[in-house]
Amino acid sequence: MPRVPTLIAAACAAVAPFLPGGAARPDALDLPVVGLAVIVVLAAGVSLSRTPWARIPCALVGTAVAAVCLRLDVADGLPAPRLSVLAAAGLGVAIAIAARDRVRLVAAVAIVGLAIAVPAVTRVAVVHSETAGEGGAVAPVVERPVTRRWAWESSDPISYVVAAGRGVAVATVEGEVVGLDGVDGRVRWRYARSGGHVLDLTASADERAVVVAFGSPADTTSNLVVVLDAQSGRPRFERVVSGVLVSAGEIVPGKATMALREGTDDHTIVAYDLETGGERWRWHAPTGCTSPYALPARGRDIVVAPLECPERVGIMALDEVDGRQRWMHVVTTRPPDGQAQTLLPRGARDGALLSLSITTGRAVPGAALSGLFDSATGVRYPDHPEQGWWVRLDLGPTPVVERSDHESVLDPRKGTLTPLTHAACEKDDKAATTASTYLYVCDGGDRVSLSVQDFTGTPAAVSTIDLPASPGSRIALVPASGAVVLARVSGDGPATVVGMASR
Repeated sequence: MPRVPTLIAAACAAVAPFLPGGAARPDALDLPVVGLAVIVVLAAGVSLSRTPWARIPCALVGTAVAAVCLRLDVADGLPAPRLSVLAAAGLGVAIAIAARDRVRLVAAVAIVGLAIAVPAVTRVAVVHSETAGEGGAVAPVVERPVTRRWAWESSDPISYVVAAGRGVAVATVEGEVVGLDGVDGRVRWRYARSGGHVLDLTASADERAVVVAFGSPADTTSNLVVVLDAQSGRPRFERVVSGVLVSAGEIVPGKATMALREGTDDHTIVAYDLETGGERWRWHAPTGCTSPYALPARGRDIVVAPLECPERVGIMALDEVDGRQRWMHVVTTRPPDGQAQTLLPRGARDGALLSLSITTGRAVPGAALSGLFDSATGVRYPDHPEQGWWVRLDLGPTPVVERSDHESVLDPRKGTLTPLTHAACEKDDKAATTASTYLYVCDGGDRVSLSVQDFTGTPAAVSTIDLPASPGSRIALVPASGAVVLARVSGDGPATVVGMASR
């Protein structure tokens, strides 16, 4: 009986290296943790000897290991059971040594309780969440901003701003994400991880969910993806994903699922439920074909799967809910000759439009290697004579054709172009589209000019807004519910977020 608490502590230490290490420690063989676990097991073993002088040093060693593990576990805001349980084991050795014979059973129970409780305690210590109600109407997207309605000050530099929920979600470099109301700029909710680093922030296609990627500077092979409700800030679920998916911008959630690729050369697509995090479906390329790498493109309710077969290449549109095929666009090719083929699908921000560009030297004559598609049906819109120039879908729901001397708004359904007229910027610029307007910002230092032009070709209306600059910052321009939001991101100091309204 006297040995039971010590043996339990040693068992916890032996098990700890095999527990999940989370995004901060993704390696299955974690040598530093193995080394610390060996130290705890040795301390437990020595403490069982009849040498009186060894007990106090062993207790101190266990306590020191616990302190080191706890410090490492919370350092990047990414705690996981591996270090937490090892910390409990180290404390368990000290408790077992200090416990008298009459309370050794209590000590054994306490050590087991520590192994269960410490992982939960470390999570509570690093995660700070303030939520809001989910009900109520969402204001429409502002399309013709002319008046500065509100401003919100961040004491830390801002890294990302995205339209989500009732306004925008803003991420700071200190690991905090804040939900701002687009109508009045007030803070609706907050989510932060002490010591965390936000690597990416994006919203679902319907802007009802916010996906935040946290990472550790010490190990970038894995990241922690946290999904929040965009209106309330309520955490839905979290998942450890490959760091490559985050760094390459591949976290592109739809409305109901978040599809991620697995594998290297021939990819599997796995869709996770955006509410629960559970796996919905998996897709593999048909027999004889592969799914090569391509950057993800968002469809309104589809997942785009690249497809390469011996004599055809293209994309397959999968229903995001059940993974079944909705439509497919492939071109016939000659048999493989060793030359590489590339696929470049791109989606509009709202997912309604999809563009595709296929690069191959094996296409048969007359193959449609590029085009604009309705993402829901796969209908290919007629090409415009000037569409060979760069078509931008990333600016918003309306595509823009960029030429060397001007830009035009493209109506893919009618096949018409409307020229845009705005003054060239002397410094940095930023553009965005809404359903009926083109927004263009010129950076003038502490003041920026915002041009608003509708798609009838009328002259642009220009407003000037105070937006304090900081070294290295760039402008974010985000049409959102209740406001068009302007902010400085990637700067070195405090930042201001400004909401522009139509009146």
